[in-house]
Formats: sequence, structure tokens, C-alpha cells
Amino acid sequence: MGTKPIVEGATRKDGWTIPPEILVVPGLDNGAGAEHPLFQKKRIKLPVLESLVESCIESGLIKSVAVFKADNGDLEVIDGIQGVRAAREANIRLTRQGSEKRVVCEISLKKGTPAQLRMMTIAANN
Repeated sequence: MGTKPIVEGATRKDGWTIPPEILVVPGLDNGAGAEHPLFQKKRIKLPVLESLVESCIESGLIKSVAVFKADNGDLEVIDGIQGVRAAREANIRLTRQGSEKRVVCEISLKKGTPAQLRMMTIAANN
């Protein structure tokens, strides 16, 4: 017997949590350029927001990160680049402080063709 959804019509999905250092931001963590469907030049050049880093240290990364599993096994970020970067910085600071606490990212795995993935990045950032 199933459980009652918290909202009519809602369905439950399983998710995963993963260290942000394992996720790959195309163009930042590899040599990808404009030809890569998930490359977001403007996003990778933005500074990491101090307020987001502090929030990650205090409460963790609240928003899930949309990723695509590439043929080589990399989990490439579709949406959530700034959160991943802030979580990485938070973990660096926590390590320096000697804390055992670590920020992890909840991921949502997406599938699609390169064109569909590109459209996902556009839709997520507009």
C-alpha cells in the first residue's frame, strides 16, 4: 500500500547526493568550449557569491543540481553551476577550519540529445 502524496497529483522520486567536487562544470573543470551543449561562458566567469558560500556552510546547498551523465561517466552540470561552485568553496573553508562537516549536492539526472540539453540550460537560466 502506497503512502498518500503531500499534494494531490504529486509523485515521489528518488534522488542522490554527491560531493560537489565530483560534478563537472563544462568549461571550468574540463577543456570544453562553446561547442559543448552545456558550456555556459557567462556562468563560469561570475564570481562565487560570498552569501551563497556562507549559506552553504550554514544550511547546505538547498537547490538540487540538474546533471547529465556523459558517455565518459562524467556528471556534467546543466543547472546549478553557482551552487556547485559555492559548495566547493564552502568545503574548502570547512576543511581549513578542521570541521568534519561537508556540503553535498542533491542531483537530478536528466537525459536528452545534445540539442535538448542545450535547451535545458537556456530554460533553466532565463
